[in-house]
Amino acid sequence: MPGPFPYESFTSDRLPAWRCPACLNASLVLVPGSFTTRDTADSLRHRGEDWYTEEDDREVFCCMLECSRADCRESVSVAGTGRGMIDFDEQMRKTGWYTLYRAITFVPPLPLFRLPDACPEDVKNQLETIAALIPVSLNAAVNALRVTLELLLDELSVARLTDGERPKIIPLATRIRDSEATLGEHFAAFDALKDLGNHGSHTNGRIRRSHVEGACLILDELIQQLFALRPDHAKMVATLKATYGKK
Repeated sequence: MPGPFPYESFTSDRLPAWRCPACLNASLVLVPGSFTTRDTADSLRHRGEDWYTEEDDREVFCCMLECSRADCRESVSVAGTGRGMIDFDEQMRKTGWYTLYRAITFVPPLPLFRLPDACPEDVKNQLETIAALIPVSLNAAVNALRVTLELLLDELSVARLTDGERPKIIPLATRIRDSEATLGEHFAAFDALKDLGNHGSHTNGRIRRSHVEGACLILDELIQQLFALRPDHAKMVATLKATYGKK
């Protein structure tokens, strides 16, 4: 995967090594003077009250990133939130405070998946949707992952509708279960990703970030196995055998 995942917290003077959506290099840098913050209404309203501390500070921010590679120069807009954090020394004495930021939107989305040339366009678009949703909502992201499974099954010619004059939509679980032979070694991955997608689609239960990361790694590998072109060494194998094999 191009990675890293886009929900890493940061300070305004030290941004994560996010990768460029265009060239996939870790070459995004902050455009000078573009980092802008504003206090939230709650912070403005309550600042100065006896109970208010630096940790109660809340901000919103936006900034522009640019790829530093001369042959790329992609631009990315970023927006998110910030919160006050107290700084302590080794003896746990308060030494000051700082603001810790978390990005929520990236336009265009940061790359999370490798996209082979042979990958269908609708699958590519859905993978970009997953990448865009991850920093916003993990539940929404895994719901989008579930849609991706439907598209992959379409590409594998697994029926989405029943036969007959009035065809009905076949549930994803049924499509996967009934196509175990077609999916072969990929069946277990499809089945597990389906379960995660159902959790995001049908409940509001908490989803662990580590589980979403793992699911995206699995999905990325599925994409490579299904659509990445494999080098064909058959001709050279035959040549070597004909030249050096026992007569």
